Amino acid sequence: MTAAFISSFSAARSLSQAPLRLLRRAGLALLLLGGAAAAEEAAHSLPDPADAPQEIVTPKGLSVWLKYEPSLPAVALNAQFGGGGLSDAPGRTGASFLVGGLLEEGAGGLDARAFQNARDELGARLVYMTASEDLSITLWSPSEHLEAAMELVRLSLVEPRFDPEAIALVKAQSTALMRHQNADPQNLAEIALLKRLFPNDPYSHDYRGGEADYAKLTRADLLEVLPRLTDRSRLIVSAVGDVTPERLAALVDAAFGDLPAGAAQTPPPVQPARAPGVIREFLDREQSVIVFGHGGIDNDDPEYEAARVMTHILGGYGANSRLNAALRDKRGMTYAVSAGLRVYDRAGVVMGMVAVANERVEEAIGILRAEWTRMAEEGPTQAELDRSKRYLIGSFGLGISSNMGLSEFLVRSRSQGLGIDYIHTRNQAIAAVTLEDVKRAARRVLKPEDLVFSVVGGPAAQAQAPGAQEAVP
Repeated sequence: MTAAFISSFSAARSLSQAPLRLLRRAGLALLLLGGAAAAEEAAHSLPDPADAPQEIVTPKGLSVWLKYEPSLPAVALNAQFGGGGLSDAPGRTGASFLVGGLLEEGAGGLDARAFQNARDELGARLVYMTASEDLSITLWSPSEHLEAAMELVRLSLVEPRFDPEAIALVKAQSTALMRHQNADPQNLAEIALLKRLFPNDPYSHDYRGGEADYAKLTRADLLEVLPRLTDRSRLIVSAVGDVTPERLAALVDAAFGDLPAGAAQTPPPVQPARAPGVIREFLDREQSVIVFGHGGIDNDDPEYEAARVMTHILGGYGANSRLNAALRDKRGMTYAVSAGLRVYDRAGVVMGMVAVANERVEEAIGILRAEWTRMAEEGPTQAELDRSKRYLIGSFGLGISSNMGLSEFLVRSRSQGLGIDYIHTRNQAIAAVTLEDVKRAARRVLKPEDLVFSVVGGPAAQAQAPGAQEAVP
């Protein structure tokens, strides 16, 4: 899935959905299993492939992944266009971000209020979000109103209004958001880390822009962005719920089939820089946030599943990770610490975050580096491996136990180049990971000598002048 400062699907997660038959048996049983038993149970606890999602191709040639689920008279649909905010032209930073907010502010003969009233009268939920590398559309609709809801989607993409009042409103909302983000230490620390890892690359800046960027953008600028953001050649769609393949194919063609189709281009991969050190930025706070990391691997790497298990043992969010034990349990330095793999369209990184008191920043950096080194050199124990696999396998069903959760999973899997059968193979792949696999992945993926620590916080974190960089031997 595209990594972004704002999750493309955060709004969708709050939608109330009824559980599916799919994966009902998975989860609790797997939580109790480990090792070979987990591998065997993973092969049998997932639903039969006959109950799996299917790919349909519409008359206009659009491909859709569908899980027909008639037990609830509703449909969840996710559409994602590749591109996103990082593809904004120089001098147009923030344009795509604004467009993502404007798409629900009126279309065709409906102004913003009329458009939103029409959506609400259908009992539908419709969310647009521009992330760093995609534009996403999340729709939940009663099945009986799906045609009308998809017509709203079509109107928003083909006949957006971009009324002056709506543009002013979205610019004001985005300005308020970015003022908050520009005072948020985690956001500032993450951006500084990405600048270090990806110098002179779009990944090194915040695609959302800010007040000065928005002031320069005209209505014509925003309309010019739309064909690139909604390029049909970069569209992927998933749906789960009470809709037949034939009906869905007609609706997808009607909503998306007439959008412009450019020549889909895949930007070349970029290799994160090896630039170890400590970056410091002053922000008057009692605590400092440390975002840390270095280059990682992509999700098509043969060792990706092993590396995912390994980083979960190291810094998976929860009480049992090594970083949590070292920083929270043993020393009481933080409420929580996390680290894991992050996959972008063009690169992969290993990244983590922790917040500590200003006077303990140096101590925390030393502990993080030591635990990184210990995992790279020694790997985990068998007990740690079994516990992590139980969690990763057992928790999987919870994330896709709703129509929206499963539809989101399908579109995310597709955007990452994973097969339609990944819902069946994912747990099996994790269960098959051995201790030697994880140790090998740790040796290869973790690079303590490459770690970059981005520190944003109060006076004790300002050991040097603001913005100064401290080289690490």
